[in-house]
Amino acid sequence: MSGKRIKMFLQWGGLLALCLAILELLRMVARKIDYSFSAIYDLLLIIVLIGIILVGTKQYRDSLKNKTITYAKAFGFGALITVTAFVLYFGYMFLHYKSIEPDGIDRINKKNEQLYLEKVQKDTLNSAELEHFLTTARQSLQCQTDTFVQQNDTADSACLRNAIDTINSYLSIRILGPKVKSDTALYAIKNFTRFARKTLWEITEQHIKTFPESNEACVRGIQQIVAETQKELDNYSPLSLRLEQSSSKIPRYDSIFTIAFISASLIFCYGIFVNIFTALYLYRKKETDSPENP
Repeated sequence: MSGKRIKMFLQWGGLLALCLAILELLRMVARKIDYSFSAIYDLLLIIVLIGIILVGTKQYRDSLKNKTITYAKAFGFGALITVTAFVLYFGYMFLHYKSIEPDGIDRINKKNEQLYLEKVQKDTLNSAELEHFLTTARQSLQCQTDTFVQQNDTADSACLRNAIDTINSYLSIRILGPKVKSDTALYAIKNFTRFARKTLWEITEQHIKTFPESNEACVRGIQQIVAETQKELDNYSPLSLRLEQSSSKIPRYDSIFTIAFISASLIFCYGIFVNIFTALYLYRKKETDSPENP
């Protein structure tokens, strides 16, 4: 490999790495000022990759005898530019997350978690998660019943406990029973807690309608117990439960080396992809222009 060729791909690879570093800095500044830069970044990234690899390879082609180049040589030179940019950009990204944006890894981890949460919010609860809710509701109702009985010496303990057991049974049937198509959205993670609380209260209202007027004190006790349980269930979060169970599925980075390598590798892949077409363009264009190929 000639010294001129080495100097050429190092020059263009270094320029590509510099432009990528500037784009990363612009993206960081945009985040700081809460400006949406993603679409602009993607466009500029494509322009930079195509422009530098194309112009760099073209300069190399024009330096050859007769200014003609084979596809293999065009692709190889573009690949050398990309490899050089990969190495230099990796070094920059390591420095970036080490000194310029030390909280960058935490930001990426939180973003990955947020993206996962946004994705699963429309998922429906599975059977284990439904059972977990029913267990939580049952324990809460039992605890509130015990508390109410202890605080009200005149309360009809047998009436209260029988009623709460019945409500628990109906709640289980409603939550785990056959579902119609319209129930699908109600069982989505983002909607389930509100739906479950409403269902608990509707079941309670339907059940206490069967009580005779003479049991008014028991009815008030049931309503108070269920109302307190609803307050506790308001804090029930199927989303947090899903996150806890699926935390291993969310990409998480702890090493600066790893995140810098991944960032540089993505650029390398994009560069090689672009290089396939830039090399083809330069090869075909010169082949068509050549007197030997009228």
